[in-house]
Amino acid sequence: MWFFAAHKDEFDTIFVGSSRIYSEVSPDTFDQLMARAGKPSHSFNFGVNGMYPPESFYVLDQILSMKPRKLKRVFVELDDLHGASLSGEQTSQRVLYWHDWKRTRLVLRKILKLDANEGWTRKLRTLRRERGAIALHVGLFAKNFSNVGRASDLAESLVGSNQIDLDELGPKQDGYFPQTARISGEKLLDYEKELAREQADHLGNLAVDDYAAQAYWHCAHQIKSAGATPIFIVTPIYPQMPSKFPGPSPGLLLSYNNPTLYPGFYRPEARTSEGHLNSTGAEEFTRLLVEDFLRNMDQP
Repeated sequence: MWFFAAHKDEFDTIFVGSSRIYSEVSPDTFDQLMARAGKPSHSFNFGVNGMYPPESFYVLDQILSMKPRKLKRVFVELDDLHGASLSGEQTSQRVLYWHDWKRTRLVLRKILKLDANEGWTRKLRTLRRERGAIALHVGLFAKNFSNVGRASDLAESLVGSNQIDLDELGPKQDGYFPQTARISGEKLLDYEKELAREQADHLGNLAVDDYAAQAYWHCAHQIKSAGATPIFIVTPIYPQMPSKFPGPSPGLLLSYNNPTLYPGFYRPEARTSEGHLNSTGAEEFTRLLVEDFLRNMDQP
């Protein structure tokens, strides 16, 4: 975040999301193709490993709060809320920092299914069943609000963190970290089996849940208020990943999790794992992303 804060007025395009953005969208390729189309841009990849909603919503808030003066467009990865079920180091700074009231309320609404049209008896059963998860998120919010346990994290952030962050910004210091490995062996066999199973189910495009959809509408409003255009993207992942909204989209939506329409992204030569493209696939994906974005933006 510190690097972007120091250079925020240099960028007009940012990409926000998980590792599927971090290692799959090349700002350099994006900018070159935009320049060739007569629409010069200077973009930055704000993808972070494991950063899903609502953490990504919090990070987007922080980016927009810096008021980057040249911001024109924000690409946001589409996904369901992941915070309702936490694993790993549940008291780490990475989990703690996004638990402000806005994000905590969003997670609690999903856990309790507050928008569901059901009787109070069922809601009470949900409350009893999910009391552990509720207590966890409320506790994280309380710790965040009172700044408990941040001393060690602060100390780490003051010692050598700039070098670590620079390394994580990728070889061109634009936030993009390409992966060169190619999926093979047992991982390839497992990937092909899972891909075949999902294709055989023929479930069609799945929608994000209503709670995520509401949050994305709010994100779109914030981006537009900042004078920029929101674009939502789904990278070439398994077909049954959410790839649409339950209702109208709050902005341009570009979905690529369809092996039938985009078979090239699902070939082994283009993938480093079942969930990620390697640098070969990332270059191809970035090129198609630019083409589709320009074609849709040129439409009246």
